[in-house]
Amino acid sequence: MHTTAALVRALKDRTGIESDYGIAKHLGITKQTLSHYRAGTTAMSPEIALRVAAELRLDPGYVLACMSAERAKRTDEKRVWERVARRMAQAACLCLAVGIVALAGTLPGPAVAGFFDLQATHYAQWPAIAIALHFALKIARAWP
Repeated sequence: MHTTAALVRALKDRTGIESDYGIAKHLGITKQTLSHYRAGTTAMSPEIALRVAAELRLDPGYVLACMSAERAKRTDEKRVWERVARRMAQAACLCLAVGIVALAGTLPGPAVAGFFDLQATHYAQWPAIAIALHFALKIARAWP
């Protein structure tokens, strides 16, 4: 699960803006608010979280669930939001894996010949598909 501080670090990496002042200006917030984000004392507002999600190309629902978990005061409420965020991340990975398999059906030639008959197809005929599926499923299982 992403925290506000982790999202700010990721945004800095994505934009190449190194200073806190620059990121605060980029987000349209004060440097003091950004300091609270980085210290973990304040979660992003939904408006800022949606902008950050768009810039980082993350699912907005996932980011909003992460922020709700961070803002939750009660432990049981926090656990529910964390579970929602985790399920959303797993669903996104599963969609990626299904998309890769669907794409495999459109590839020509021996790369997909007998794709669903795994005994008849040597793994070397479709390494990119196998590797992508492996990592997509690994991410889905290991996502915090």
